[in-house]
Amino acid sequence: MMFEGRATMILSFAKSMRPYDASHAFAVVLTVLVTFAFVSLRRRSSMPQAAQRTDRVVAVLVALGWLANFVVDALPGRFDIGQSLPLHICDVVGLFAIAAIATSWRPARAITFLWGWSLCIFAFVMPVITAGPWYILFWSYFGGHGAIVLAAAYDAVARQYRPTRADLRSALVALVIYVLTIVPINMLLGVNYGYLGKVDGDIRPIEMLGPWPWRIPVLMLIAATLATLLYKATRAKQPTAPTLGTPIATSVVRVDDAKLNGPSRSRTM
Repeated sequence: MMFEGRATMILSFAKSMRPYDASHAFAVVLTVLVTFAFVSLRRRSSMPQAAQRTDRVVAVLVALGWLANFVVDALPGRFDIGQSLPLHICDVVGLFAIAAIATSWRPARAITFLWGWSLCIFAFVMPVITAGPWYILFWSYFGGHGAIVLAAAYDAVARQYRPTRADLRSALVALVIYVLTIVPINMLLGVNYGYLGKVDGDIRPIEMLGPWPWRIPVLMLIAATLATLLYKATRAKQPTAPTLGTPIATSVVRVDDAKLNGPSRSRTM
């Protein structure tokens, strides 16, 4: 009886996942461990050649994660015009994450860090799949989104990336371009990429932000606010202008009040 209970528990863990259950925790812990391993490896690299090799390995892993997520969604029997095209915000950020690690292109690093931590992290907080580790969908979903977390953390912790004001501008401009590109595609195909489409009756927290299209600027404002808060919390220190002159240390000399100020009272005649 006890064996059957354990077998049922293991089978449930392997084949299904719900938010905050054991399968979900397994995905989160595995992502953290992989990220920690590569960050530690990069930080211990004493030679530039070794650091560059680690960068290349991480870039390949991020690319494989993105590719796995795309290929699995495009498989026969799984392809859905509303889900399988690489037009989700995390699909786009994943491409920039590859470029960020492989080339250190500053706008790609900004988008990976600011959008990865402020938006794509929600794929771990509120996963949209129910398949457990037994299924390839589990691995492709968390592999694709985990690759973004890996790239963002690796760049910030191991390579000391810190966003500047120009980086924040790049990320906000990228957001506007994404919205202006995706909204017409959603309207043309009747889909909901980026949660920017007209989907009535879909019970999501996003529906609470108002009817379409008026919720689009609200979503943009929320995304911009999260990115700005992240920037303010982690921004690079701005260089300060040097002050004129050099401070001179002065010593304190105790002087007798009578000698300094003279007699406290005038002498009477």
